[in-house]
Amino acid sequence: LDLSDNFLEEGCSEVMDALPSSLTSLSLSANPVGPKGAEALSSVIERGRLPSLSTLNIAAAYIGDPGAIELSISVPLATQLTRLDLSSNGITAEGASALAEAGPDATRSGA
Repeated sequence: LDLSDNFLEEGCSEVMDALPSSLTSLSLSANPVGPKGAEALSSVIERGRLPSLSTLNIAAAYIGDPGAIELSISVPLATQLTRLDLSSNGITAEGASALAEAGPDATRSGA
């Protein structure tokens, strides 16, 4: 599902909650998702609602360190995830460290 370059604002929890559980690929790149949107996505992953997700692109979505830290909690739970793109999000060493500390599954590729 490619939702890139739209106007999905921070806290787009309605969209996250509506994602089908069979989803294998999700692109939210170039959207002003922000940390709250990352939190909403993280919550969906934590609840096991995206068990087949293998590709996640959240590039240029303004998530910053708070969003990266939020995702570091849930990304390891996405056991099918093989590609993660968080480029152009203003993530510093703090956010990158949180992802790295989450384990090898959180940093498999593209992060």
